[in-house]
Amino acid sequence: MRAATAAKKKKEGISTFVPSEINIYNKSNFLIGSKYKSSLLENKIMAISLANSDRFETGASENESVYSRMNVAELRKALGANSGSFYQQLNQVAKEMTGKSIGMSSEDSRTFRYVAVVISAECKDGVFTIEYNHALRNMLLQLKRNYSRLNLSIMLKFTSNYSFRLYELLKSKCYHSRDDKNSSATYRIRFSLSELKLELGIVNAELDKVKRVLNNQANPDFDRAVEISPEKMLNNWSDFKRKALDRAVNEINDISDLQVSYDTIKHGQGGKVYGVDFTVVMRDAKKEEPVVLTEDQKLELLFEIRDMLGDAFSASRRTMIL
Repeated sequence: MRAATAAKKKKEGISTFVPSEINIYNKSNFLIGSKYKSSLLENKIMAISLANSDRFETGASENESVYSRMNVAELRKALGANSGSFYQQLNQVAKEMTGKSIGMSSEDSRTFRYVAVVISAECKDGVFTIEYNHALRNMLLQLKRNYSRLNLSIMLKFTSNYSFRLYELLKSKCYHSRDDKNSSATYRIRFSLSELKLELGIVNAELDKVKRVLNNQANPDFDRAVEISPEKMLNNWSDFKRKALDRAVNEINDISDLQVSYDTIKHGQGGKVYGVDFTVVMRDAKKEEPVVLTEDQKLELLFEIRDMLGDAFSASRRTMIL
């Protein structure tokens, strides 16, 4: 009986998700910069989970997993998903999440590392539970450095997974060091074409052939990893530009706080594209909407101005007489 009561309380304690109330959340730049293949729904569920990190469940030991529990009905509502197929969609997301290895390269340390992020994911009694790897505790709980602040409302609006991932990547690069005295709201960010394809999941970094190349190199050879990949998706530049890059840039510009443009980096005979230079401008997310006055408000404002001008004129006249 006590166990049933405890389970009931635990279920009732699952938080609801209202994006307008939990807009801003922090995400580790390690997770953002990791190279992996994922679906848009998986990324959005992860975003909602991280936006509720203050409700994560974890033990005192550093070797204990971190749990995120989400009410399925409220999760579906926040995502605007169809109730009839949402269970099947969650089932697929759980398969995608569980046991996935993600990697991240570091130019400074010249290393590449794979980490399993989610150990298990399950749906039971109307609750979707994600169990995060204990090795990532410091990247999930009380982040103090090397993270980006993201807006959940923006993330949930993206209709393309390429838009979602590119926005995260660019956002994570929009910072200045403390010693940078020439900081501004404009950033220039460069990616090689091969690395960008790995970052966006166009080339799957989890495939064995690709993983071996990336793992066996002190300085990962992204070009080689893309070249030997058995998956040939958006292989030529024109397809990549039209179906992934331009769509992502346009959607980011339409709905986010970033204004993005880009130039290509070319070399060799025929000017083959081998890199992309992004220019990112941080737009003011707090622009004031123009105030629209009713006719009564306009009249009232005119009377106030008349009275103020009348008082000022009278005071000036008294000063001249004195």
